[in-house]
Amino acid sequence: MHEDPKPQDRGRDQAEQSDEDQKPLRAAFLLGEGFGSGRDGFHEVTHYDRAVKVAKGLGDGALPAVSRLGSSLARTESWAVRLRRGLVARFGKAAFLALLTLAHSGHAETRLELEPMAEDEILEGRPISAVHAETIGPLWPERLTLRSVQPGDLSTGETARRAMIELTQTGRFAEVRAEYQISSEGIALVVWAEPRRIVSTVDIKGSRLDGSASLQSFGLKDGDEVTSRSLTQAVKSLRLAHERIGFGSAQITARPEPTDDPMQVVLRVQVEAGEPDRIAKISMRVDTEAHHPALGGLVRDFSLRVGDVLDQEALTEARQELEKKLRESGFFEARVEVEAKPGRVVSVMLWPGPRFRVHLEGNRTFDAKTLIDMVDLADKGQASLDLLEGEIRDFYAKHGFFDVRTNSRRFDSKDGLESTLYVRVSEGERVTVVARRFPCLEGIKTERQIENEIDGVLREQFPEPDILSAVHPGSVERELTGRPSSEPSPLRAAPYTSYSRDAYDKVSEHLRSLLQSEGYLSARVGPVTLSRRACLPGTQPGECRTSGPRLVPKASCEAPKEQETAEILTCVPGPRVRCETEALLSLPIIPGPRAYLYEIAISGNEHFTRQRVEEALGLEKNAPLGRSEVERAVARLRDLYLEEGFAFADIESSIELSRDGTRARLQIVVAERKQVRVSRIVIQGASRTHAELIRKRITLKPGGFYRKSLIRSTQDQIEALGVFTSVAVGLEDPRVPAREKVVVVSVSERMPQYLDIKGGFSTGDGFRIGFEYGHRNIGGRAIQLVVRSQLGLRPPFLIVESDVRSRYEALDLAELLERRNSISLSLPETGLGPRFRFELEALDFRDNQRDYSITRDAFQPRLLYRPSRLFTYSLRASIERNDVSLLALTGDLEDLEEIIRDNPNIRVPEGESIAFAQELSGTWDRRDRALGPTRGTILSLGVEHVTAVPTEGTDNCTGGAASPFDPTCSELLRLSGRFGGYIPLGDSGLVVAFGLRAGMIQHLDQDSRTYPDRLFFMGGVETIRGFTQDSMVPQDVAELLLDPDSGLTINEVVLRGGDLFWNPRLELRIPIARNLETAIFLDAGNLWVDRAAFDLFAMRYAVGTGLRYQTPIGPLVFDYGFNVDRVLDTLFPDRPRQRSWEDLGAFSFSIGYF
Repeated sequence: MHEDPKPQDRGRDQAEQSDEDQKPLRAAFLLGEGFGSGRDGFHEVTHYDRAVKVAKGLGDGALPAVSRLGSSLARTESWAVRLRRGLVARFGKAAFLALLTLAHSGHAETRLELEPMAEDEILEGRPISAVHAETIGPLWPERLTLRSVQPGDLSTGETARRAMIELTQTGRFAEVRAEYQISSEGIALVVWAEPRRIVSTVDIKGSRLDGSASLQSFGLKDGDEVTSRSLTQAVKSLRLAHERIGFGSAQITARPEPTDDPMQVVLRVQVEAGEPDRIAKISMRVDTEAHHPALGGLVRDFSLRVGDVLDQEALTEARQELEKKLRESGFFEARVEVEAKPGRVVSVMLWPGPRFRVHLEGNRTFDAKTLIDMVDLADKGQASLDLLEGEIRDFYAKHGFFDVRTNSRRFDSKDGLESTLYVRVSEGERVTVVARRFPCLEGIKTERQIENEIDGVLREQFPEPDILSAVHPGSVERELTGRPSSEPSPLRAAPYTSYSRDAYDKVSEHLRSLLQSEGYLSARVGPVTLSRRACLPGTQPGECRTSGPRLVPKASCEAPKEQETAEILTCVPGPRVRCETEALLSLPIIPGPRAYLYEIAISGNEHFTRQRVEEALGLEKNAPLGRSEVERAVARLRDLYLEEGFAFADIESSIELSRDGTRARLQIVVAERKQVRVSRIVIQGASRTHAELIRKRITLKPGGFYRKSLIRSTQDQIEALGVFTSVAVGLEDPRVPAREKVVVVSVSERMPQYLDIKGGFSTGDGFRIGFEYGHRNIGGRAIQLVVRSQLGLRPPFLIVESDVRSRYEALDLAELLERRNSISLSLPETGLGPRFRFELEALDFRDNQRDYSITRDAFQPRLLYRPSRLFTYSLRASIERNDVSLLALTGDLEDLEEIIRDNPNIRVPEGESIAFAQELSGTWDRRDRALGPTRGTILSLGVEHVTAVPTEGTDNCTGGAASPFDPTCSELLRLSGRFGGYIPLGDSGLVVAFGLRAGMIQHLDQDSRTYPDRLFFMGGVETIRGFTQDSMVPQDVAELLLDPDSGLTINEVVLRGGDLFWNPRLELRIPIARNLETAIFLDAGNLWVDRAAFDLFAMRYAVGTGLRYQTPIGPLVFDYGFNVDRVLDTLFPDRPRQRSWEDLGAFSFSIGYF
């Protein structure tokens, strides 16, 4: 068992018991060992120089012997390599002979009572009389037997090395040392070996530190080598860590226990922390007798109290906290010292200094708090007027106030307890940019393209105020009183005319990166020149008369050796110089020659062939080489190595340009290191979730390689549980390379239960309010329960179409109220693997559409499969009781029924039915985000099989229905699909969105008809925005309406759904301000009841525009779409076949979430 005191060295104990006359000789050998040995076994030539210095210190007689032997050793072949555990004895011999020669010369300080002996007489050719091998330290002692060296062998360095190698090759020893000991009986070879084992597990009990802190303080972890010395040091480190947290009397023992593997041990560490040391007294002193009255209250807030644990970290935190409070309270120069004294006394010494107050005047643009917080004298710990003025002037200059001036004074109170720092600011006028010039551009890009790039950066640096932002109090004060406000107004900077040094530094960096990404590797941008004219002498304050044009120094279009960033001002304000506030900005853009890749030099790749590395890089020779492309290529190569387990592979790239800058040689240097295997897996952060549930989803396995694909799949599968806000997979001590590493899976859990209330309004759906309660992690098994209830109401007065409004007015309040209630249970464990999830949902809802209302009760099981982040598949079944009512069926229906019989394709069943549905769907989602995507694509396809039978009157299924509206059987396949794509146009925020939706119903029985809830509808924000919600008449029905012989009128079209539709859309999204964007759209498509009537070119069109604004309660959307056909009818009244039942366009509005 290992305890806190230092372990005993058995070898050294035996040496101390030897005869007194052997001590100088052992000292000589140990001195030699110090010259020649080391844990890594590799040494430099300086050891010989050190030996010479030691010999000089011992006396003149020692130097010749060391010099002679050192020269002979230096002539040995590959001496530096052979020092690895083998030449210890040779260096020991050198030092020994140095001391021996010293003794022969009679040096008084050595006190060697030996007869002079020649070198050959002592070592060379002398037989070894005895061989001893023993272990060092109390752990794993054993009597060692050497077979490579026997008594009678010659006492040479080679013999000693052979003995050490024999023990080293067993792998059981961390360090081996050998000495020759000389006695009257002869020469004995003594070999000491320090045993080693490998840590299998570290088990620490009783520690007052948390688990990770205990292991970190202990210093030994799984897979480490452990010896007597390292275990003693680990125990000491853990004890010191307990002392730091107040457990000074902690007793710690460590006991290695054997395992099935003789080389592996379990370290059992027991901590007896005892009672903590507690503060007995707090002594607080101030360096001055008089102190500010506010100081007492701040000092009383000292975070430590008598009885608290005497924790060194707590002492440091208390000192920092008190010092911070003092400085934040105006004692900018305060210093605090906290120290633990004997007797568990905490001594607190304060140097508060005066309490400062900063007073600013003249600041019209930035309020005092902004300026004082920016300077942050409390953080700097000093109250310097020069510092205060300099920081304020620099802040103003960075925001374009180049003419700012300041003056300051310090006023100290008589008692020295308070000081006021007074600063007067003369802001001057802010410089605005009226024009920009780009010398040296050389036609690689147009000035307009450069302007757009600059404006994109400036919009980020000078964000325009939100369109719905709060009104500043200063503006209100000016409007109400008519006088200037006492409160500074916020800076409202127009991005395109604004200048600040920081902003244009970012502009220069952006343009340089842009050019270098396109192959202009020598590109330089800047420095900025602001050309301003000086005001003429005699100009009155508040005005500036100038003469002549703004002159811009001619820019040198030769690429400088280094990038220049400092701005150049053509007019520098001074005491007698005033400058105009408008400036011409000149920004030289020097692209230099375009570089083409002509060679890739690869070194260090041992695991992969050169061809495989080049394939991973994916660079094409003789093509322009940009830095961004190189970064992406290196990232691909790094991914290749990580996929093979090279977690610590280091890949460096450099580009060498030819003298003319047109050819680029790419140098790739790979430091592969060793492949990393997983030793074990640790889960952190799962306090509520069962660890075993997480482990089932970890695709990394102990003993396997640490691969990128397995890391990603592990994250995906754990995230799919839906109970974590974040999942991270990494290595423990990621900066320490090793062949085996511990993998740490860190999760951050969501709150298990939640209650959410949402609301909204839209012109198509009316008012909505929803309540949702959910439990995400029942029993710690990621079982999710969700209960939802949504209520809706579409008041008739909000309906634009008169016929639809009249239908809704005929409904009572109970019929107008819509509901959607559901309860769902989601199970992550299905027996099919971690990528599957099973859901059960019970549903009750009532919904009023344009032409019908439906009440449904349903039970829906669903199986989800998500093989990766991009793909999701769903298999859903549904058992439904549906009750459909057509809202248009009022009054005498005989004529309507006769028309429908003549046109059986528009037959629509209503009434109560039982439906059995099965749906298979899949989604491929490559969008950057689900809400408001800016790039990527999405593709979803689905097929649903539906069998519906009426609850009464099953004879209707064979064509025996008395009315075309009677419930009937339905046997069909419903196919639907959607494709969407998003393309960003530069960095300005412009996005082109395009999409295509289509659907078709295939009846599997000749008497089958489609119930309204399965039909497709067109019109509204999701389809064609030139029509109100679901109002587009199917094309084949419209043909009947346009045919005067059909006898069909628009009032007799009771339902505007169809069995086939397609709907392409195109939209340009344009950002206007923060959270506000507009859109220009083109919607197209059509709808048919009879699939045989489909005509690809019979398209309906709508064009329009809209606004979108993101609010805290959801998006605010305004859209107006024009019905192109009706617009043409208005412009050309004589157009044939006009659809008079359609409106010119449609307005849609919505706010909130649905």
